[in-house]
Amino acid sequence: MQKKSKLAIKHYHGKELEKIGKSSTGFPLYVMVRYKNVKTKFASRIGMKFVNDHDGDLGALDREVSRIIEEEVNYIEMLRDYFEDTLKVEFTPSIIVNEAYEKVTLERVVDYFDYIFEDRVVKEILWNINQDLAELYDVAGPVRFLSALRHLDTELFSRIMNVPAIKEVFDYYLEYKSLNWPEVTRLQVRMADEEGERVSSKLRKWLDEKFDAEMHHFYHLKPINI
Repeated sequence: MQKKSKLAIKHYHGKELEKIGKSSTGFPLYVMVRYKNVKTKFASRIGMKFVNDHDGDLGALDREVSRIIEEEVNYIEMLRDYFEDTLKVEFTPSIIVNEAYEKVTLERVVDYFDYIFEDRVVKEILWNINQDLAELYDVAGPVRFLSALRHLDTELFSRIMNVPAIKEVFDYYLEYKSLNWPEVTRLQVRMADEEGERVSSKLRKWLDEKFDAEMHHFYHLKPINI
């Protein structure tokens, strides 16, 4: 196996930001990544996601900064390995700040199941029964709504499951939930070691193929490097 080039990752937090020409009054966590003599500097992607998930609370980031840095280092290394070992293409630091790649790789698997559902079909069925049901579906999200519905109204649930595309996704969701994994991203699942995992080869293949198809698509669009 060919030896990989050194991937240098350095975080700057608080007053350290002055070393890279950033104000300490702005976003409090930046990253410098150097790989194969190419260097990129950017606001922490994991940090920004964390702040968004905590209603813009920068103080929460300061309290969790060590964990966020560790998570981001793992993410960047995993992203490099995915591009080089799985896609078999060149990895550059600018990939880290590409919004298309970021959306796919950092998306939680549970959220992906919601995203991929055939919404239109389910909504038509629900709207024809009751407007409140359709609005509840929008608020809860497809997988949570259907998870509850299968216990509360088996007849309606069976009617929706008669749509093959919906049944396929929901069955995969139920299998995924049965694993009782913590909240993980699609990239983490894609790069997880297959040995010892309880996930079936069918579910694994389905998730991997969906992920790879999206990443291949964005790569061949030749996005502009930042």
